[in-house]
Parts: sequence; C-alpha cells; structure tokens
Amino acid sequence: MKVFLQAATAATVAAAVAGVTANNTWNIYPNQNAVYNTVANKTPGVIDGGKTDTWQDCQAVAEKASLSVFTWHDENQGQFAHDCWLRNDGQYAPTPQEGHVSGVFGPTPPSEAEFDCAMRKFAYEYGRELIPRAGGFDSLYWALNLSGTDTDKCQVPPPTHDTAPTSSSLFPTPAHLPVDAVFVNAASGADEGVGSVEDPLRSLEVGIARAMSTQSRTVVLRDEGVFYLSSQLVLTSQHSGLTITSYPGENAVVSGGKQLSVNWTSYDTTGTNNIWVADVAGQVDTVPGLQIDGARATRARYPNLPGGIEVSCGYGCMISGSDASWTPPDLNKFGPVTYYTDSNPEHDRNDTANEWFQHYMIGINGLCSVYDPPVSYWCSEHPSGGGAFAFRTPSGVTPNAGVLPNAPYK
Repeated sequence: MKVFLQAATAATVAAAVAGVTANNTWNIYPNQNAVYNTVANKTPGVIDGGKTDTWQDCQAVAEKASLSVFTWHDENQGQFAHDCWLRNDGQYAPTPQEGHVSGVFGPTPPSEAEFDCAMRKFAYEYGRELIPRAGGFDSLYWALNLSGTDTDKCQVPPPTHDTAPTSSSLFPTPAHLPVDAVFVNAASGADEGVGSVEDPLRSLEVGIARAMSTQSRTVVLRDEGVFYLSSQLVLTSQHSGLTITSYPGENAVVSGGKQLSVNWTSYDTTGTNNIWVADVAGQVDTVPGLQIDGARATRARYPNLPGGIEVSCGYGCMISGSDASWTPPDLNKFGPVTYYTDSNPEHDRNDTANEWFQHYMIGINGLCSVYDPPVSYWCSEHPSGGGAFAFRTPSGVTPNAGVLPNAPYK
C-alpha cells in the first residue's frame, strides 16, 4: 500500500518535495495535517517543536529529536502560524487541510482509502473462514462493496457461487433414522397424516409439534424442495434436543420467504437495459428482498446496486439540501430524552482537543430510542463534535423537478 504525493500549492515546496521523496527517507505531504484536532503538549503523542520559518526547518527539528512524524503550519494559520508539531507515538493518519505540510520518515504509510479497502478485503476473508458453510458468501461480498464499483476501485474476484447453509452442512445426516422420527414433505404431505415415511406431514411447524411428543425429537424433511414458513418459527428452551434434518441423500431447504407465481415480461430490454416486470398483486404486500433460482436479485431502482443489497452508494447519489423540500423530523415521536451529565470535577477530562469531550454524558429514551439499547452519548444534551444528531433525520422529502435521474417514477 502507498500514499501518493499530492500536488503542492507553491512551486518552492514542489521542488523541495521532489528532492526529499527521491532519497526514500522522508515522505512529504503538502496540504495534509497529521495533528488535526489535537493540542500540542496536551494531546498524548503530540508535542510542540516550536516555531520554524519553513517546513524543512520543522523536519530538521523532528530529525534532531529522532521523531518520525511532523506537521508544519504556514503563515496563514493565525495563532498557529509557523508552529512545528511533532508526534512521538509514530501515528500517521493525516487529514486534508490547506496550509499544512506533514512529513513521515520511513516506509510510506497507507492512504485512508487503501487502508479502508484492505480492511474490507480482510473482513470478507475472515467472514468466509468464520462461516465456511456460506461458501462464496455473496451477501457479504456485496455488502462490503468489493466489486470495484466504488470510487476507490476496491475489488476482489467475485465469488463463483453462494452456498446457502443446508441441513446436511449443519447436522450430519444420520445413517439410521430413529424409528419414531416424524417425516415432513412440503410437496405431497398432509398435516392430517400420521407423519410416517408413507404418510408424511406437510408443514414444518406441525412436524415439530408432533416430534416433541416422541423420544428422539427428530423431524426429517423429504425431497429436495423448499419448506416455506408461513410465520416466524419460534424455538425455545422447551425444544431442547430437537433435530431437524434432511432425509439421507437429500438436501431440503427451510426458507422464511414466500414463493411467488409470476409471469416475467420485458419492460425495457433495449440496448444494455435489462429490466423485467411481473405482477405480484394479491400475493405479497411488500418485496423487501427478491431471489430468483436461489440467487439474490436486484429489484428495479436507481442507482442500480449489484447483488440486491440495500447499502449506501455514497455521496454521488444523494440529494443536496437545496434540491428538495424536506419534511421536518418528528422530534416528539418517542417522547422526551432524559439527560445525564457527569459534572464531578474529579471526573473531568482535561487532555482533550479544543476542550471537547471533557464530561461524560448520555441521553436515555426519547430520541435515543433509535439506538439499541436506547442510550447513547450522541443523543445527550450537549454532544461535542458537531452534527452529532444522527437520529434527527427528516420524515419525508419531495425532490425538485429534474433532480432524480429517470424521473418521474411509476
């Protein structure tokens, strides 16, 4: 991973940078602040190196102190003009900011985008190792946006398949089934049956209820079909010892979805478009997710998101505040917030930048109900940091004409 030199604002800095980066010792980054939101000699790891006329002089101060990171403030930084601040903790996580020059000695550190991409790749590999039965783990792949469609082009080869967990992968299929096992067949069974191989039941829920009265507490799912649940399947401590397994040599699937009877017709398949439509009226009220032949499909939307995962597509598809009429949030929806602020002087934090975050504080209930549990610093009475009211979102929006691509929508 590499951090690339940004364009300097002054020719003298650019010329000096060229010489510095060539010797492969110091890497210099104009308009980067490695001590952002800190106070020298107060924030741990940040010390004041005094005032210097140039960033080269600041670098020399760092070298004399045997420190590997510095940030120099130019003449336009007010009370901080020509300040040379050093880091003795070796951390380098710069923030883009005009009028600053930062330097780091030694190997070039990763950029924020490179680090983020590497962490997403690591999370994907770790997820696949953590749940090997998920196979290619398509859902995690798309959720981490590893297809290379993001602005940083973070990409790994797409999974070849998405292996769903099946009963055979979760439980070893018994070679000899218990004599009192209850059999269920979603295609040919009937809940009025006895639950035997010859006369299986139809629904899993009835099969579980029957099995709980047997000694083995075993439910066997027949055929390669999908067992669709009509409602949430609730298993509690009273179901301890229950086994739900496929018949030997078969792989049945239990699904919380609903099977639809549809007739797909072309809506717009001209050129590169590939939009199809089906009427599902009377079958479902909403379609929170869609799968076709066992693979997650993308419902019609703009911008298109591969894999059907509803994740943020970044700032590029957001509506700016001036391009729409916003309905104010309902701040009374959850009732008042109860605030707690620790004002005990012995508990004050006096080492924070700009005297922020000095007191421990939380909010409980009310608007904090958007959190689980309903308590957070970010809904306290006076949270520092600015824009900390993530829960105060508009309750509606009406975009101006022409703001949304391909509008109006049907």
